[in-house]
Amino acid sequence: MASPEFYNLNLEPVETGSLTFPKAKELVSLLQTGVLSYAKLVTCCAGGNKEAVILDIEPEVPQHPAIDINFLERIAIIFEISDTSHQEVLALRKNFPVVPHTNSVLEGTPISLCLYQAKYTDLKYKWTAGAFLQQLHFWLNRTVRGELHDAEQPLEQIFFSPSESIILPSAVFSNNDGSFADKLVVRFTGETSGKATLIASIAEHTAPDLSDNRLNFKVFVYTMPPQMHGVVRLQPRALDELYEYLGESGADFLSKLRQQILVWKEKSGELSVKNKLLILLRIPKKRFTEGAVESTEVWAFASQDNIASVGISLGLWIYQGNDLARLIPLDLKLTGGGATLYMLNTIRSLSREMAAAFNGLTANEKKCMAIGLGSLGSQVVNNLMRAGQGQWTFVDDDTYLPHNVARHYLPGLVVGYGKAKSMQSVLEGTFEDAKIQIIEADVLKPTSDELRETMEGMSLILDMSASVAVARELALSVNSPARRASLFLNPSGTDLVFLAESKDRTLRLDLLEMEYYWALIKNVEFSNHLFSKGAPIRYSHACRDVSVILPQDKVALHAAIGSRTIQILLREELTAQLRIWRTTDDMTTTLHKFNPEPYQRTQAGDWTLEVATRVLVDMDRQRTLRLPSETGGVLIGTFDTLRKIIYVIGFIPSPPDSIEWPTAYYRGTAGLQDELKRIEQVTGKQVDYVGEWHSHPMGSSTKPSGDDRKLFAWLQRHRLRDGFPAVIAIAGDDKRSTWYVDDLDTGSASYVTE
Repeated sequence: MASPEFYNLNLEPVETGSLTFPKAKELVSLLQTGVLSYAKLVTCCAGGNKEAVILDIEPEVPQHPAIDINFLERIAIIFEISDTSHQEVLALRKNFPVVPHTNSVLEGTPISLCLYQAKYTDLKYKWTAGAFLQQLHFWLNRTVRGELHDAEQPLEQIFFSPSESIILPSAVFSNNDGSFADKLVVRFTGETSGKATLIASIAEHTAPDLSDNRLNFKVFVYTMPPQMHGVVRLQPRALDELYEYLGESGADFLSKLRQQILVWKEKSGELSVKNKLLILLRIPKKRFTEGAVESTEVWAFASQDNIASVGISLGLWIYQGNDLARLIPLDLKLTGGGATLYMLNTIRSLSREMAAAFNGLTANEKKCMAIGLGSLGSQVVNNLMRAGQGQWTFVDDDTYLPHNVARHYLPGLVVGYGKAKSMQSVLEGTFEDAKIQIIEADVLKPTSDELRETMEGMSLILDMSASVAVARELALSVNSPARRASLFLNPSGTDLVFLAESKDRTLRLDLLEMEYYWALIKNVEFSNHLFSKGAPIRYSHACRDVSVILPQDKVALHAAIGSRTIQILLREELTAQLRIWRTTDDMTTTLHKFNPEPYQRTQAGDWTLEVATRVLVDMDRQRTLRLPSETGGVLIGTFDTLRKIIYVIGFIPSPPDSIEWPTAYYRGTAGLQDELKRIEQVTGKQVDYVGEWHSHPMGSSTKPSGDDRKLFAWLQRHRLRDGFPAVIAIAGDDKRSTWYVDDLDTGSASYVTE
């Protein structure tokens, strides 16, 4: 068996003792100990800023190796004085096989092994010669068995990535006919650390304000037959080298390229000297010869010269003076020699599906409307857009002002512009085809046809305006099958509140608002929930131009929680939701879940009564406990005078100084005003006194007695001063109660507790 031929390094042999680089010296010292049976030192070299340690290493070669790895391989380890990147590991055998996980090299040079996926900076602090040699041995052992590229890993790329890149639309990577090629617009974005990046987009999706950076490329797309994955050592640097790489497909490639260039010439009359060629080579990849195509790799090659010169290199024409003269017949012997190409690393544009995948989600295209793009709303929709969740319509008629910058997603550069338009401009570039509709309108003012019609087509209407009036309008006055939800912060920014209707809307947003108030009333830890922190800050001379103290870090934290909650809601969370997240100063966050109760709705004259089921249950329970005596209490809730709705969310039990007899009840007052004041403060003046209730003895009807009529008349006069109707409920047998609003004779409503 002939001895293998080895590459010579362009370095001078040196004595081991003359090495100066610490890592090179450490490696030699380890090899000289002889503790590693599989590795032996051969020699050392040096030159310039490099030192090399050459060794022989014995892989564990099985009886039937999958890859042609020898029982003894000669390897060179190149160290550089800067020590800023992985040591170069060169297989010196000239016929060392081309395998995955190798680096790009020039023709006629040793194959460079890629031992690590991690960056050198992440490994440098724990580098040892022993660990390095173990990794080299592992690489050879796995490669000889064909196991280095794990079955779960993505396929190895065909070419090694160059430093300069082009970002391409997803259409380029799909299995289509490539008809998008003539629509591609290529732009130069700039350089970072000396590396240029180009962006290609389909013409109709190109932002007009970026058109000044447009490059004069004509795009040619060619799809190869499926290939086995693995790195190709030689990178095509000219058109004829690309032709040779394509092998059997080369003739078809050149034929189609020639045809396309002639079409361009025919359409334009003359090709501009500025026009250059951009070749997009699509390579379907397989893991095994008989396997299915798993992915399509795309590589880009840009010509250094203009297309006219490329045509000459392909035998299409020659210059006669300043004109191109067509060759008849074409000189097919010319295959692009001299047409220099430079290779670009291709990066796929972000699609909705990819954005969702990067967030661990499935893309969601439900139509959603966000009302209110303030501090919280702007950051919530930003999170949702970046996660590929929802097709959004933004509704906001506010202007972005300087004080907003302190806690908003938008940058200070857009101060003075509309929030909706600015958010659209920033977020429509999140991923491909990220279309956002905006409506600069106030939901509470006479709505435009556009807003009304758009709402009718929504799946979700998300209110982030922190306005009771807006939430009521959405719940009660908007004709749409959309589910409604509210997301808002309390005044001090410590708590995030989330209200979401049930899928069937039996628990509407206005009813969830009432359940939210009830949760505040019944849970002492939320007694200061609606209190403001610090004095308001004035940002202008107008009387209403004040803002609260609200830390951006807490807004950002709650926006993250809120967006995750909306993601879950979009995945068909069917039940009604009432949740409050509370955050302390050290950012510890606790979730409080509440179970909203259903309401019973009925009409009482001109008024609609919405009574929480618990009120009816508790009234019956209190009546049963006090029998044979009567009992009662004070109803609490709120009035919506605009829509003539009375919400009853609970009651204050009979005060201790009340008189309870079998045939009469006189409600006392002890502690009542203090409790009403507490309820008013806790709920931000939203919940107050609504009316009275009392029970009747067993066997009695729920019709008003003479005393009840006197009480009602007094209550009507008293409530008239406040502009509210008198409300009385009478509880009786069979869990039944009758409610009277304004009129004891005709304005009655009956409830039965189930």
